[in-house]
Amino acid sequence: MKKTVLTALACLAAIAGVSAQTTIKPRAEIGLNFGNISTSPSTDMYKIALGLRAGAAVEIGLSESPLTQVYLAPGLTYKNHGTKIQNPVSSLGSILGIDLGSLGQDVRLSMHSLAVPVNLGLRANLANDLGLSLEFGPYFSYLLSAKSGDTTITDAYKRFDAGINGSVALEYQRYFLRLGAEYGLTNLSKSSVDALKERNVGFFTTVGMSF
Repeated sequence: MKKTVLTALACLAAIAGVSAQTTIKPRAEIGLNFGNISTSPSTDMYKIALGLRAGAAVEIGLSESPLTQVYLAPGLTYKNHGTKIQNPVSSLGSILGIDLGSLGQDVRLSMHSLAVPVNLGLRANLANDLGLSLEFGPYFSYLLSAKSGDTTITDAYKRFDAGINGSVALEYQRYFLRLGAEYGLTNLSKSSVDALKERNVGFFTTVGMSF
């Protein structure tokens, strides 16, 4: 019985030691999203559309040395993305299955999504209070709403999306500036034209703070 109690206490001490060594650092950031939609067949009518991006993540330390840290960063991100269609032709609306409003005028396709990125990160300590981090991994997102101008077109697109994203951040003390990009792997189109493929693409810049 005594051996059993001692073994249990040793296991608890080991678990406590591992937990103490694991660093957990929340962070939050906000900035701009430069979204577009990649199409196949390709078209030069789709242009970058500017939107808001905001999110939070938790960095979970995996390993650490005096010069580098490796961590996992699951998070939750809101993004306003989509594309801007310049001078749409009359046939495009029927192909996409959406209302493009007055033809000949630029149309903003505005999408609002919640995404869950799960990134692996590597941080390098450059100098006192100065660091550089790289992150890469998959993301999974859910489309909350979509509009063409003032017309709701959410039903024209699939709700779920998945893709890859990566970013680099310059850090000073608790603050950072991030530049990143993402590429959707899911065909979002519900068009009856089987050959039509539409994927979310874009890049972003944010400023943030760790806690």
